[in-house]
Amino acid sequence: MKSNRLHTLLLSVAALFALQMPASGLECSLKAVDNLPLVQKACRILEEELRNRTVVAGLELDEIVIGIESSMEYSCLTELAATGSEGFKISFDGKRAIVAGHDALGWWRNEAVIMRRSSDNGATWTRPVIVMPDHCPGHQLVAGMSRTSDGRLLQVCDAGPGGEDGSVLHISSDNGHSWVQCKSPIAGIHAGCVSLKDGSFLAFGRGNSVTDDEGINRMPFSISRNNGKSWSVAASCFPPIRGGQRLALLRLLEGPLLMISFDNEGSPSRGMFASLSYDEGKNWTSGKLLTDGVERCLDGGAWTGVFVMDASHAEPKGYLAATQTPDGTIHLISSKNYYKFNLKWLEKQ
Repeated sequence: MKSNRLHTLLLSVAALFALQMPASGLECSLKAVDNLPLVQKACRILEEELRNRTVVAGLELDEIVIGIESSMEYSCLTELAATGSEGFKISFDGKRAIVAGHDALGWWRNEAVIMRRSSDNGATWTRPVIVMPDHCPGHQLVAGMSRTSDGRLLQVCDAGPGGEDGSVLHISSDNGHSWVQCKSPIAGIHAGCVSLKDGSFLAFGRGNSVTDDEGINRMPFSISRNNGKSWSVAASCFPPIRGGQRLALLRLLEGPLLMISFDNEGSPSRGMFASLSYDEGKNWTSGKLLTDGVERCLDGGAWTGVFVMDASHAEPKGYLAATQTPDGTIHLISSKNYYKFNLKWLEKQ
């Protein structure tokens, strides 16, 4: 299982395809970008890193927050930072970059956490510094580090290797130099977590499903109003997800929360969708499939494999990581494919 997860994010960053949203935001198209020399070079570097069991585990590009499950040198970031608009464009506005990662000793069950930093938008990186020295469960990084309004960093990790072990939240109040682990687990592994405007934390996860009032299993919806010390759990409006799938959750620059997940109903399933909340997670829009409506056969890699995308079916699986750059573009990587779109396209009926 771990080997496939390594493929998951490595192949994602290779950006073999781009679901590109024009500036107008009114239409989209799927466009191959594998003719870009810089992306090809990054792919070759990533293939070499794969042989060293290195994986991108966290992604917050406007802060350059990227996790790696290895203490080995990670060299492809410079190439990715320089990629043009058709590749994995990165815009940082001169912000200081942080890298959080794992030392892979003991596989993913018992890992220490390391950190690297960059002050030049990813062109160069410091040597890794161990920030969580214990090789123990609760250190398996999940994509989606975020920052609260008061400057704290939030990093979710799987609480253990099991599919029902849940997730744990780590909080840093000093820009990543030290971290405090919240002992109470979040419902669901591979959780996504964001800070709400009232200071509470909102999270969704895979597994630990909750039955709603109609007797239907739903993805768990977790809220903490005491900085992660405890969580209240309820049934969300979203369907549960399963193996080979990981959600993405983030706050957009325009204000709404964005949830990207999978609808597994039907054969074939509807697949990957995006939902927005304008009221801090209380209500969510009906899921919009992440497809431009053109029928095509694509390779999703890893657990996903070959699938057909059309007007009523999107990518059926994938380990997701997403961010929004300062120009408003939302960047999403799955296990092998790369999408970009904007809020205007998501809001279009």
